[in-house]
Amino acid sequence: MYFDEAPKTRRVDLYNFEEQFELFKRALKENARLIAITGLRRTGKTSLLITVLNESGLPYLIIDARVFANRAAITREDLVQALERGINDFISRQKDWARKAVDWLRGIRGIEITLKPPKVSLSWGPSAKEAVDIPQMFESLGRLAEKRKKKFVIAFDEAQEFRKLAGYDLTMILAHIYDYVPGIQIVVTGSQIGLLRDFLGDENSKAPLYGRFRVNIELPHLDEGRSGEFLGLGFSQLKMKPNQKIIDKILRELDGVIGWLTFVGARASRHGKIEERTLEEIFTEGARLAASELQSFFVGREVARKRYVVILGELSKSPRRWSELKSAVEIKEGKRLSNQILSGLLDKLVKAGFVKTDGRGSYLIIDSLLKRAVQSGFV
Repeated sequence: MYFDEAPKTRRVDLYNFEEQFELFKRALKENARLIAITGLRRTGKTSLLITVLNESGLPYLIIDARVFANRAAITREDLVQALERGINDFISRQKDWARKAVDWLRGIRGIEITLKPPKVSLSWGPSAKEAVDIPQMFESLGRLAEKRKKKFVIAFDEAQEFRKLAGYDLTMILAHIYDYVPGIQIVVTGSQIGLLRDFLGDENSKAPLYGRFRVNIELPHLDEGRSGEFLGLGFSQLKMKPNQKIIDKILRELDGVIGWLTFVGARASRHGKIEERTLEEIFTEGARLAASELQSFFVGREVARKRYVVILGELSKSPRRWSELKSAVEIKEGKRLSNQILSGLLDKLVKAGFVKTDGRGSYLIIDSLLKRAVQSGFV
């Protein structure tokens, strides 16, 4: 069902993205060591990740960093708990690997095993000598995969969140896996593309992963034709037939973001019909959701929050040039703002995927429902 809001797990439910699907599948088959799936929010990264991994037949575990979006910092305990959830999900999902996996993990420092049902518990401390040996854990899974003539995939969903990890550098472990554990393939996804590149150290020659080759897969917005086709197929599955005026309004408002198109279709199915008033209610609900994601961005940036709101308020009206945004903040505050500070604010909004440049020197809000959220005062 196209309008199911849960991440897709089967190829039949994954609309479009044939090129990205095949590229990801081929990268896995050709033993690419590091694969990055990028795309703005709600472009289908998690659905592509899970669907291709399921079709590949490879054993995999996913470490979900989305749960840290509202956190200013992440501890070693948080990381270990995320790893524990990922490993136990793998064990419960891939039964043919479960018994072998727990056997190979047995004896590693900081890992306790139970067998009925198979389950692992990972220790995070309190001292480093008691904490789980994460590199050895991954090495064991890699050796198990090699013994079974397979590759083992470790995926980090919204991996840029791990840049918040305090006192522990996850990229050093990823670099170790890349260099010394051939049985493992690493996949990272990220919607805050600039922050993901910072996490991976693309422009930092001293970063652990700097210079490592990776396959990059980017998910775009749908064009108008494919957006219309997706809506048509989705509503047909629900046995609903909105008039063309409604469809046109959805297409204008949502700009080919497949997650928002799915959101509208799912809400319409709950209403049992879709008309102008219903659609406005759905857009308002979506705008509130977009605003909540922006609030996550503000965590740890409370001092600069008012400046971000001024900038976004200006951009919600129309694209603005750098100088116009600087003037708006200065007028609001009644004092001069340094060029460096404004550039830093805009750079963070761009890296987080909320704002982009139009190629002509102006900035604009990417997500139309976020723009609506700002205009409605939800931010």
